[in-house]
Amino acid sequence: MLRKICPTCGKRFETWPNDDNAFCSRKCVNRKGTRRGAKNSYWKGGRTRHSDGYIYVRSPYHPFSSNGYVFEHRLVMERYLLEHEPDHPALIRIGEQKYLSPEWDTHHGDENRSNNKLSNLVAMTKTEHKKLHRETAAKG
Repeated sequence: MLRKICPTCGKRFETWPNDDNAFCSRKCVNRKGTRRGAKNSYWKGGRTRHSDGYIYVRSPYHPFSSNGYVFEHRLVMERYLLEHEPDHPALIRIGEQKYLSPEWDTHHGDENRSNNKLSNLVAMTKTEHKKLHRETAAKG
């Protein structure tokens, strides 16, 4: 066994002589930045499905990202409004750029959280969105 020191965390670890591991763990490899994003073997193109059915898209520089991800339906609506209705009240300015305000929701018309086609999405205030779902629940 060879003794090495992890360049990321400084931890001493042992490895086999024919093993070229320079790091003590995958966590340290990823923290070092050598296998982030597309270089990581688990990379799936920056899209992932959350347990609640929504699709998240990697968008690390978006001001409303959570752990570097933003709901895809919000990005679709944001892009549409920026291109077709740049003065829409749902858009707020941050610096030189406009973004979909966190005060606005994007409703899925068919209730399918992964169907992010523009024809299925409607921008509405949080109050309007809650009211819509209350009315739908009362009918059903």
